Amino acid sequence: MDNRLIVRGEDGVRSFLVDDWTSYVAIACLSAEPETLGELADALRRYQVDPDWARAGDPLPAIPFSELDTASVPWCLMDLIGRTLVAGGEFELPDCRAIYRSGSGGEEEESERAQGNDARTGARSRGAEGHEGSHASHVSQRVDSPRIWMHIPNRWRFETVSSEDSERSSIAAAPPSTGAPWMHRVEERAETRRAVPRVDAHAILFGMPLLRHIAEGVLASRDELRRDDGGPETETEYKRIRGLHVDWMMTPREDLVGRTPRQVLLDQYEYIQQEIEFRAHQWTREGRPPHPLSVDSIAYRFGAFGLPEIVIYYDYVRHLLSEACEIVRDDPDMEPTRLIARLERLGEQWIDEPLPDERDLSARTVLEATRKRLPVPSDPGTIDDDCPICRAERDGMFGPSFLMFDGHHLELEGEFAFSLLDEGDWRSSQESYRGWKLESQPRNAGDAAEEEEEEESEEDHTHDADPTAHRDVRDRPDAFGSAIGTGHGSESDEESRFESVWTSTYRGSNQSIGNEGSPEFNRMLLSFPLAEIVGFLKNQADGRAHVDAINTAFDAFRRSANETDARQSVAALRDRLEHAARAYPDLVGRSADFQSQIDEVVRAARV
Repeated sequence: MDNRLIVRGEDGVRSFLVDDWTSYVAIACLSAEPETLGELADALRRYQVDPDWARAGDPLPAIPFSELDTASVPWCLMDLIGRTLVAGGEFELPDCRAIYRSGSGGEEEESERAQGNDARTGARSRGAEGHEGSHASHVSQRVDSPRIWMHIPNRWRFETVSSEDSERSSIAAAPPSTGAPWMHRVEERAETRRAVPRVDAHAILFGMPLLRHIAEGVLASRDELRRDDGGPETETEYKRIRGLHVDWMMTPREDLVGRTPRQVLLDQYEYIQQEIEFRAHQWTREGRPPHPLSVDSIAYRFGAFGLPEIVIYYDYVRHLLSEACEIVRDDPDMEPTRLIARLERLGEQWIDEPLPDERDLSARTVLEATRKRLPVPSDPGTIDDDCPICRAERDGMFGPSFLMFDGHHLELEGEFAFSLLDEGDWRSSQESYRGWKLESQPRNAGDAAEEEEEEESEEDHTHDADPTAHRDVRDRPDAFGSAIGTGHGSESDEESRFESVWTSTYRGSNQSIGNEGSPEFNRMLLSFPLAEIVGFLKNQADGRAHVDAINTAFDAFRRSANETDARQSVAALRDRLEHAARAYPDLVGRSADFQSQIDEVVRAARV
């Protein structure tokens, strides 16, 4: 069915005739927070290689409120200025948190949920059929991405205008004082958002305002630094740096419209993080990087911060504070302008240096990717060339690997200024920590006095930990994630250990190989039990030849492109397994069971 899509941005109003699927694709692109027609057209490239329809359409002088109010076809008004979406004429608005795909089929829901998506997320089908001779028909003939992630910012308002509730209006260009209520709401929200000033928070938090704060704070302590002979590793130095950091994070600023740096950093970080995770899912499924935000877009220039930025920012500020203290300690007469200039150079150098444990990945790369709402690919390398799992990963069977930041070291300070939690949750966590500490440590008079002092001052409980070390988690948000490590520690696995020939549990009983998985997926699963066989052989004095022979045969099986190649590689793999089992009787049971799993994979591929 054709829909009329009206889009208003800061650069004009346009009307489009599109099909159902294209309407939903356009709505899904609101997660890129476009504010102009041009930005919406660019955001559409996430899902459509060349969304030429978005550059066409009929230009309008204003929103045709009166026509929409009496329209006989489904319509949707997308006001990018006020972030309002209004539907009428039986147009069905999508869920704000959902995964849709073109065509039909219901099996998608479970596979998407297996990737760890939001509990509110479901997969739905949305037809992509157009009508002959219409512009919508042209659009529906080429669906570049069959799946869209509906993740609408909370600041958008969705509204449906029913025929019963709609008050008829006779306006042709703009709603007068006597229009329908929904028309007024659209205009009121637009005017309210226009009145909100845009703030380049990145320039403030990473720029001169921060450098001036650090220089002024450290120079104010120059006499203390001159007397401090202990150097940068002392408790006094730590408290000085921590105090200046807290002051910066918790002081409201006029250039941030009365907000603190902490409030700005955490404003929408969870939303941005989910956006990045959805782009990682898309990258994995489509085998290509999703289209990023343009560096000229309003969302890139004035948008919120993501979790990787918050984690890196903490370390960035700490680094500059430490360097400033060291500089002033060596030269107490340092002029403020000279100190600021040196800190600016040191900050740029730090941002361009590789992150810990990342040879070629700099903080700047991560910061830039986060602002563009993209995950950062991370090549974990081959941990062990003898490991079948590592070899499969090297061949790309697991899909791309992404660098993820969990930010848990921000909580180690025991200071609200750095925590990702809101104030109530943070206080609860501190109380729980104090309770755990009281229960887990022996008490004496000195301990009790110290704990009482800590509670009164709310001083840091864990400042002896290294708060500047990066903690990162590599995550693969793909369909394989549910199979990796499944079943460890469950009661059923403990019971089955006495019956299984395997000493490690790589697949739970609910992850059996079958025709529900692709041949490539099923072959990938085999790398986990095979890793145990290889591990056993590596520990044998004469096991090297068997390891190389089995890995070579399994690689050929994984890469087989047709049934003939698969049959030949399976025969070779069986022969290598039998040869190893004859040499090492302890492998007989595992070899036999593994060969039965190979049979399952081969049978599933023929179904």
